[in-house]
Amino acid sequence: MRKYVHTSIFSQLPNELLDEIARCSDLRELKALCLVSKRTGDVATRRLYNTIVLENYRNAIRCFKTLIQRQYAASCVRRLAIDVLAQNLFGNFYRLAAAALKRTTNLIGLDIANLGPLPSLLASTHFPRLMEVKIPYSPSITSFLKTNRQVLKAVVIDGPASANEMLDSSKHFTDIELPELMAFVGPCNVIPHVVPGSQVQYLTVCWEPGCERLKEIMKCVAQSRQEVLGMDNLVLGWNPGLLGVIAECVPRIERLRVRNLCPFTTQDMIEVSTIFPSATPRSLPADLLTPFLLLFSLL
Repeated sequence: MRKYVHTSIFSQLPNELLDEIARCSDLRELKALCLVSKRTGDVATRRLYNTIVLENYRNAIRCFKTLIQRQYAASCVRRLAIDVLAQNLFGNFYRLAAAALKRTTNLIGLDIANLGPLPSLLASTHFPRLMEVKIPYSPSITSFLKTNRQVLKAVVIDGPASANEMLDSSKHFTDIELPELMAFVGPCNVIPHVVPGSQVQYLTVCWEPGCERLKEIMKCVAQSRQEVLGMDNLVLGWNPGLLGVIAECVPRIERLRVRNLCPFTTQDMIEVSTIFPSATPRSLPADLLTPFLLLFSLL
């Protein structure tokens, strides 16, 4: 490692001050700190690799190789989002990504929603500190969730393209106990498999058109060990029984929203408060996705 006389003073600073300097430094300055000494390099590396957002194929490949080759860099990663266009990817990319992720032992937030095949390659990989995950909707995610069930606090499942795909795929899901889960975002048919026995208080649910299991699913929502405080409902056409069933199953809910995603009808947001007279006003997030987004924000 090269030495720079005019910057060597950094090596003599206490750790707290070095951490503060790294926190206030931009990318160019952090890279310069890596060249001063091993000690300053370690501090800068912690900052450089803390949060990674990969949107470019070549940058992703380089990052994966670095994480595989440098265990310390991999241990510094806390949040990682891979947002590379899936249609441009090959099998080797997924295998390389899986190998790199297996090195990130301190990961707490992971976004691989655009990478359908990746959860199957991580099915038996345990991330001891993983709290928040955004994954694609497929039966292969059940093994991944089971492996990490003790630590997950927020789960976003990126839904399928069609209601038929949602219905067919949900038949392959198995029940998963997620005792620490606090927020869930995903298709309605996954709820019976992940919410009962959890601590879910906030949900964003994508309902299939004319859902015939409405009451059954809402009874599963009510089986959370915590009171459900907020629920955001994404619908493809109005279901007249939706509000009544929600009021019956979770009568103490404090914030309810219904959003119509169908482009051929009114997309007004429906705010409901008078249906639930027992609700006690509290400080709630402006958007029911917020409990997850605040935790998982990679920016």
